[in-house]
Amino acid sequence: MILDFYYNAAFNGEEKDRIAQLLSDSDVARVCNPKLDNFIHFHAPDSPEVLDLFMPTDTVISADIPHLKVLYENRPEGTQDDDPARRENAQLFHAAMRRKLFFESDEAKMKAAGLPTWKDLLPYRQFDRFLEVIHAKSDAGSALRDELTLAISKSERIYNETVGQEHLCLRSTAAKRNQTKSFYGFPASDFEVVVKDLGAQADFLEHLPSSLYYRHVDKNAELEVPLDLFEILCRIHDGYVPTASEIRTFFLNLEMFKRRVTTKRSDRIFLTEDDTNLFEIKSDPTARLVMSKLGG
Repeated sequence: MILDFYYNAAFNGEEKDRIAQLLSDSDVARVCNPKLDNFIHFHAPDSPEVLDLFMPTDTVISADIPHLKVLYENRPEGTQDDDPARRENAQLFHAAMRRKLFFESDEAKMKAAGLPTWKDLLPYRQFDRFLEVIHAKSDAGSALRDELTLAISKSERIYNETVGQEHLCLRSTAAKRNQTKSFYGFPASDFEVVVKDLGAQADFLEHLPSSLYYRHVDKNAELEVPLDLFEILCRIHDGYVPTASEIRTFFLNLEMFKRRVTTKRSDRIFLTEDDTNLFEIKSDPTARLVMSKLGG
C-alpha cells in the first residue's frame, strides 16, 4: 500500500513512461545524508519531532502515516534480527520517509532542526551552481569556462593544472602502447560557456533550459552539458577519476565534441612520458619550432 503513495510512485523505475524512468535516476532514497538518516531511524513517523517538519496545511489528510508507522514498528529489533520481512520493512520505511520529506518538508523548519533541505537530498552536489548559471544566462568572469576546460583536460589524462586550465588539452591518440603521450593545445580563451535562448518556449512557466553549452567562439564545435555531465566534470575537476561505466554513459557527446575541435589548427603540442614532466612544442615569431620544459 505504501508504494502507491505519490512520493514513492514518482520514483518507480519500473514504469514504462520515459519521463518516469528518468525521474527514478534521481531517487532521493539512494542518497546518503548521515544526520537525516540517523533522525529517520530513531523517530517514529507520527512523533511530534517528525510531524513538525512538514509544511503546515489544513487540507492534506495524512493517510500514509498509519502505513509508515506499521513499517516503523516492524523493523529489526537488533543487529541479531535477520528476519527478511523486517529488513525489507526497514528499507522501505527509510526510503519512503526520505521521499516524503523531499516533497513535503518545510525548508525553514528543516534548517532550524539542523537537517538537510530538499536540495541536499538530490544526488547532485553542483545543482545550485548549475541552476545559478542557467538563471544568470552568463558565465561571470569566464570562471566556469576555465573550470570546465581543466576538467576536460584532466579527463584526457593531463594533470598539470595550469596548462590544463589555460589550454583545452586533447589527446592526439588513444593508443595505450605509446610511452609518450601527446596533446593538442587550444587556448581556453577560444571557448565560452553559454545558455542558449529558448525563444518562444521561455514563455511557458514550466520550461527551463536543461543544459549549458561549452563551445568554440566560432560556434562550429560545441559540447552540450546537461546536469549529469556537469556533475561528473566538476568532480573530475576536483580529482575524481570516472569509472568505465560513467565514461560510456556521459562521454559520447564529449567524444564528438573533441573530434570537431581537433579538426581546428592547434597552436601548440604538449608531450609527457610520466605525467609529471611536461614539454611544450610551439612555433616562435620566426616560424621555428621550439620545445621547452614546463615541469609538473
